[in-house]
Amino acid sequence: MLLDFLPELKKKELLKFGFVAEAVLEYKISKLTGALLAKFLDNLSKFKDSIIPGILTKEEFEILKVRASNGPFDGIWQRRFKFTGNKVYFQTEKNESTFSKFSSRGWKLHLSFPKGKEKDVAKFLYEKGLYFKLQTGVGTWFYGHMQSGATIYIGSHDDLMSIAELIENGIGAFLMQGAYAEIANRRIGIGSGCDIEIRPNIMARFDVAKTNFGWLSGNRKYAEHGLATWTRLGGIPILKTHEAAVRDVENKWNTLTDSQRRICIDKLFRRVYEESKAELIKDFGKEFVFGRK
Repeated sequence: MLLDFLPELKKKELLKFGFVAEAVLEYKISKLTGALLAKFLDNLSKFKDSIIPGILTKEEFEILKVRASNGPFDGIWQRRFKFTGNKVYFQTEKNESTFSKFSSRGWKLHLSFPKGKEKDVAKFLYEKGLYFKLQTGVGTWFYGHMQSGATIYIGSHDDLMSIAELIENGIGAFLMQGAYAEIANRRIGIGSGCDIEIRPNIMARFDVAKTNFGWLSGNRKYAEHGLATWTRLGGIPILKTHEAAVRDVENKWNTLTDSQRRICIDKLFRRVYEESKAELIKDFGKEFVFGRK
């Protein structure tokens, strides 16, 4: 559990150090405290030059120290899962995950799951080293009367796809379709409104809010959201200059004829998507936004 946030190869290399193997065994039983914790941290410092950069990055090394000090997840859950207003809330701290630098700066996931599964989901995500927030009550991408939700901040497209697979294999059995739209008698999962479904009941979108181009701390080049999920052109934010025209059409969509809808898709939505995609590639790089393929 202590090393679960690391890739398997790095775990194996670290476990070759006797003091690490001893700490991992003790961590499974109880929190590293007092002399045991001091001994582990002291040995980490002594062997730092052998661990960095050959096995761990500096960031991973610091996170290992934090996680050792924090102890097993059960204690963290008890200390941190709390009410905030009309919501119950849990969040990873920045010094606990290498992904924290991508908060609203790249791809993120939205999950919905049954009430009562909050601790199971949080434990899995935390022990895998992910940076996330979990909430129950009122939500935008889940139905609060019967579901809870998690947002996981990831960054690159390639990491997005590998982590989505990890989540599907680990907790996919009890993930649920959250917020949805009914289109042609079909329920389509929409996540926060413009997400795309990349694995069953795993929704994703590219978030630029805290970047130099975002609406929170940047020049607002991009709108907060992209095209609605039901257009099949969601997942990425659209250029702010197109937002008013797009929202106008989306809001009156149910009043349009089939012919008018096709024109809107071909003449407006596709153009907006392609122009926004091209600018995202210029600003963030094709590999980061859309992967190596």
